[in-house]
Amino acid sequence: MNTLIEQVKTEIAYRGYSQSTCKSYCEHLLKLSHYFNKPLDLITDDELNIFFKDPAIRKLSRASQKIQINSIWFLFKNILHRPLNLDIALPKAKPRAPTYLSRDDMQLLIGSCTDMRLKTLIVVCYGCGLRIGELLRIKVQDIDGKRKTILIEHGKGDKSRYVVVSDSVLNQ
Repeated sequence: MNTLIEQVKTEIAYRGYSQSTCKSYCEHLLKLSHYFNKPLDLITDDELNIFFKDPAIRKLSRASQKIQINSIWFLFKNILHRPLNLDIALPKAKPRAPTYLSRDDMQLLIGSCTDMRLKTLIVVCYGCGLRIGELLRIKVQDIDGKRKTILIEHGKGDKSRYVVVSDSVLNQ
């Protein structure tokens, strides 16, 4: 693999970024290297501006384009130690309301579970408002039945917190 990408991996690990950030940054940098068919340190700002005007890149979502920009910025700032001058217009963010399952839908989902383990995972996830990764890292010693809390370690942003657990979730 490209030595610059290896350096990016090392620097990301050193800074404590998540594995998913490391993976997405390295994938984008590898694609960029293949796009120009030359080493990343030889790519100029003008070439990057042309890259971001490519219709195939412009039709990507705002989030995908931002990840690409951030990965390039990380490489230039932390590995190559040279300034990056991009002239890029990102698409406007489209705010949209999140979709939720109704109480009836959740009861139907929980009621249809025949596997007790899966049913418990769904009840705890929904009842405590957890992310899947947080749910899968819960240990028995993290559950405090007296205080009705669960310790969530290494949540989003590698932060820990306590969540309140209802009696029905604790009973499950």
